[in-house]
Amino acid sequence: MDNKIKISFVVPVYNTGKYLMYCLASLVRQTLREIEIICVDDGSIDNSREIMQDFAFRDDRVKIILQEHKGTAAARNIGLKTAKGEYVHFVDSDDWICDNCAELTYNKAKSADFDLICFNVANYDNKTMLVRENQFYPPEFWPRAAEKMILTWKNYRNPFLGNFSVANKLYKVEFLRKNNINFIDNLWFEDHPFHLETLLMAKKIGVINRSLYFYRKNIKNSFMSTMRADGKMFSIFDVFNELWRIVEKVDLVDDLRKDFVEYTICLGLNMFINSCAWSNKRKFYLRHRLYCKDLSNVVENYMVLVQSKIYINFMEVLKLPWFMFFLKYHLTEFREKVKNKLKERQQRKNATKK
Repeated sequence: MDNKIKISFVVPVYNTGKYLMYCLASLVRQTLREIEIICVDDGSIDNSREIMQDFAFRDDRVKIILQEHKGTAAARNIGLKTAKGEYVHFVDSDDWICDNCAELTYNKAKSADFDLICFNVANYDNKTMLVRENQFYPPEFWPRAAEKMILTWKNYRNPFLGNFSVANKLYKVEFLRKNNINFIDNLWFEDHPFHLETLLMAKKIGVINRSLYFYRKNIKNSFMSTMRADGKMFSIFDVFNELWRIVEKVDLVDDLRKDFVEYTICLGLNMFINSCAWSNKRKFYLRHRLYCKDLSNVVENYMVLVQSKIYINFMEVLKLPWFMFFLKYHLTEFREKVKNKLKERQQRKNATKK
């Protein structure tokens, strides 16, 4: 390993020419200079390659790898394989990072030889051009003094909660290679298994409670819009199986049964309500219902399900037809919004009287 390179940035690129310049500009102007920027062109057919070549011509820290279109997982894997840095940061080519992100995360990582550093994200709305703090790790998720602690997965309230993205994390390269941790090819939501495996195997996890990464949302042909249109959300059931395989691999079945059950239920419902195209809702609901009914076979301990209030309530919900559940959810949500609005109005009236 070339110790002169402290962080390797791995940037999978596929037809993001409209935003790529902004992304790469944020990387080359990092205050930490000992970095390399590995751009993996995943078969782009727009102007992305020309933009990468222009940056590589002006800055020899930018390296370009070309491959046929194989997907984000394959692009990240080849970038990780060629990385020469002590640490690696996976950055999506339509997002960007703050100028001192590398310096802050590297110094934190070296302070206690951390395997993994987690930090927060800010959302940039591509339509309104507004930036909003998005606490992927809300205060109740970590211990209060998390930034001053050396953590492991046991410090999580539930290791399946929080953010599964790899973009808001810094990984020790030696740790990944030693444990043979890679992304699974041809799998949507490829971040999920990678994140869980690193989380459960890391002996030292550090936290920076600041937004260092900027996630661009509401863009055309984004992951989320493609997922809704193509019905790719059904891949989540394959992901659930991969996550359970990892739990078995690291021998934490007894510790994580209940957390896994509640995670699969909650995420499935969230995707049904918020991510499914209307044409896929019935099919997804029935698929999720079938998966959850079979959870007793997955976790091999039915008592865990019986003791889970979330599971018990969910099994009651499953007795409803899919459209009744959807309608009931939104009516409940609407009532809560109206209730909160009336409460706010009354509070303003009371404040005016004073």
